[in-house]
Amino acid sequence: MIRLPFAPSALGEDLIEELSGAIDLVASGAARTIVLAAFPGVEDVAADALARAQRAGVRFAVSRDGQAVTVHIGPREE
Repeated sequence: MIRLPFAPSALGEDLIEELSGAIDLVASGAARTIVLAAFPGVEDVAADALARAQRAGVRFAVSRDGQAVTVHIGPREE
């Protein structure tokens, strides 16, 4: 698992940049999967991130366990 730096105040475009970076890591083969937990505001940008992941051929899923939201990026789609 690769841990990406995360600033709790990252919202909107900053959050999209964080997700895009993770998608790029998986799409390039640098990482097989990336799991980002407790990402505030991710549901607000999930549709945009999903579209980016689909264009890159990378799986993208959001799950919720109570209040915690987790983003699963990868693996690459065959």
